[in-house]
Amino acid sequence: MTLFLDTSHKILTIGLMKDNQLEYVHKQVLNQDLSLHLMPNIKKAITEANIKPDDITKIIIANGPGSFTGLRLGVTVAKTWAFSKGVSVIPISSLKAIASTSDAEYIIPIINARRGYVFGAIYDKELNPILKDAYLSLDNLLEEISKLDKPYLIVSDDKFDNLNTIPTDINIERLIKHSSKTIVMFSTWWRLAISGTTPP
Repeated sequence: MTLFLDTSHKILTIGLMKDNQLEYVHKQVLNQDLSLHLMPNIKKAITEANIKPDDITKIIIANGPGSFTGLRLGVTVAKTWAFSKGVSVIPISSLKAIASTSDAEYIIPIINARRGYVFGAIYDKELNPILKDAYLSLDNLLEEISKLDKPYLIVSDDKFDNLNTIPTDINIERLIKHSSKTIVMFSTWWRLAISGTTPP
């Protein structure tokens, strides 16, 4: 059984998947107090899926970019669970998670980083990175988008002037299936979240 967690932005997403079958999914908009909702909702997921905590053999965790407080909470839960139960943890990009919303030819997930900058990337419909996750100006990202030769969608829960976007709706099944085929290295965001260091 695989547990999926995304605590990186205002939508808390929890999923349980077994043998390529999604057994449980929970999505909840949280503007604050994630710490009050995370563990109760994980316990609820386990109860409603009629499994035991020991049945979980893998955890997939969205590891940023995103809300640093949310990332630390999610990473702490995954790390503690892994150490206590001896299960594997696979960190994935929060931008990749956002990109799973669509199966367009190209998907551009964007998180507003303020002052004209964003965290952004470009993925193809198989969730392979065309432009790797980056902190860059919105203008630079738009320049990269202009080079695309096929239809695309921009996915974001933030508002941008003169930019058409669709809201995030993470496809847990796509992510877990893709992650099972991919060896994912621990990113800088993952290491920072564990150490408690604030990113630049």
